[in-house]
Amino acid sequence: MRPLLFTTLVSVVAAASVARVLAAAGPEPAREASAAAWVAFAKSCFAGRDTVEAGIAYEVIHPLGAAQPPRHGVLRLTRGGLFRLEVGAHDPIVVVSDGRLIRSWDPASRLVVEEPAEGSALAAAFAFALGKEGGVGTVRWLGGGAQPEDGLPSALAIELDGTAPSVARVGLALAPTCPSLTRIVIGESRGTAIRITLGDVRLGVRFPGRPFAFTPPRGARIVSP
Repeated sequence: MRPLLFTTLVSVVAAASVARVLAAAGPEPAREASAAAWVAFAKSCFAGRDTVEAGIAYEVIHPLGAAQPPRHGVLRLTRGGLFRLEVGAHDPIVVVSDGRLIRSWDPASRLVVEEPAEGSALAAAFAFALGKEGGVGTVRWLGGGAQPEDGLPSALAIELDGTAPSVARVGLALAPTCPSLTRIVIGESRGTAIRITLGDVRLGVRFPGRPFAFTPPRGARIVSP
């Protein structure tokens, strides 16, 4: 598996499984109404706030269901498609977006992977979290509470627009309380999934320094997928 290539990740569940879930969830207008209600609610959670900081648990789940022990880290996120994800306390994996490029640094391989932010599954999930107007793809309701006022958690899928054919869908877990986004699950074409669980979410944080700038370490090899 290439190091942390979020933009190559695809559907959390197989297309046939998604079709079965959607078929069981009721008529299309009702599903569209549920998706719209959850999108509006998630957006309202961040109204007037431009930055987010959260602790994360990062897990790799293999095709047969075996998960590596979660690694913990920090997410910093701001409007305009800028984010910084650090996984691990010592010599961490780092993923940084300046809104145009995403650079992923894996200290184990000494590789920096550069990819466009447009079409990134992770960028789309974070854009959704901050209530970006459009541009994140088609959002579908998968199940759970049909409306936030039901008081039940819900699951949504983002079908990405204008991206590589291998990227199809991102799964989101939402809570009926703010901040709504609690988990992101992104599947890889070979069956592996990345699960990112957010906790201790803080809004309106002022970030010191330049967290969304990234200089490749000395000796790193820079590649593109």
